[in-house]
Amino acid sequence: MMQTRMLCHTAPLHVRRHVKLPGRSLFSVTVTCSLAILLSISLHAEDQLGKIKGVTTQNCPPGGIAHGTCKSLTISCPNASNFRTLVKINYPVQPPIGTIIYLVGSGGNGFYDSWFGRNGATVVSSMLGAGYTAVQVNFEGSTLGWVDGKLLYKGVRADACRPATIADWVSRTINVPGNAYCGTGNSGGAGALSYSMAHFNGPTIFDFIELTSGPVFSDLLQGCLGGPNVVNACSFSDPVEYARGQAIEFIDSNYGGSHCSGRDSHYATRFADDSIDSSDADLYYRNTDVNVLVGQRDTSPAATAQATLFYEAVKAAGTKITTSCVPLAPHNIPSTAAGAAQIISDLTNRCHTQAPAERVR
Repeated sequence: MMQTRMLCHTAPLHVRRHVKLPGRSLFSVTVTCSLAILLSISLHAEDQLGKIKGVTTQNCPPGGIAHGTCKSLTISCPNASNFRTLVKINYPVQPPIGTIIYLVGSGGNGFYDSWFGRNGATVVSSMLGAGYTAVQVNFEGSTLGWVDGKLLYKGVRADACRPATIADWVSRTINVPGNAYCGTGNSGGAGALSYSMAHFNGPTIFDFIELTSGPVFSDLLQGCLGGPNVVNACSFSDPVEYARGQAIEFIDSNYGGSHCSGRDSHYATRFADDSIDSSDADLYYRNTDVNVLVGQRDTSPAATAQATLFYEAVKAAGTKITTSCVPLAPHNIPSTAAGAAQIISDLTNRCHTQAPAERVR
């Protein structure tokens, strides 16, 4: 799919692409342009999805919501190593009115109804009771989950083929044609859904996505090399740069060296290109409703700032997107009663088939 969008952004979005690199003056990786100049060109082409192989049915692990059907499968992507994944499916008693895919944080190696405890299970069971098939994805093939790129070192964006391929498979094999298809993910899970939207076929399959405490990979350039603080929906100014431990575990492992944790300026272009909101990202979603939630007590470095950068970029592209603050919620928003209630409310009110929306100007 080719998508036409404007290259000229508002001033705040232009500024966020300027960072101070070690030993250098202010450096920009994007082309500046006057707001009066509207340059529209066709520049987006979807990244290639992978394939699903070796699907088998097995007993679900203990914990979480009962009566689920679990399927073990292997994801094969063009630029990422084969990856084993477990999918837990619960069907509503009544004919389903839609399907919701649930992703946890970090690299997604856990089920939503267990990872976030009782309140996470409440989100899934409530939407199941409302008539939505629940599909929980556990990227169990590695302790790093879907972001494990240690074998090929092709980058986070290449690894994002894994959750994007799963999302596509669920839309084709589990969701009933004509029903709503939605997703929610926290932190790294929000990143997985956002990569699917920005670089794969997410805009053609999702009706609504609820992103909580993320996406955390919106701008790898600033996440690794630093940038100005960002004011989030809770009115707090938070850092955009990853903590050293985050950079080592989730970013460095994808590039074969301490390029993020070591603030390696030679990787500036690579980080920019691998970001969710890279210059070739599709950020205008005509058929998908998007909401970003941040927690008032989220102390995870860069999470709310990166989430806000995605919100700003998508909004500037003309998509109808909203963001709000969950009072007193920590980074794991679904683990709290207030966070779970907000997610349930959002999914209930917004997970339905979408009429094409006009671009917001």
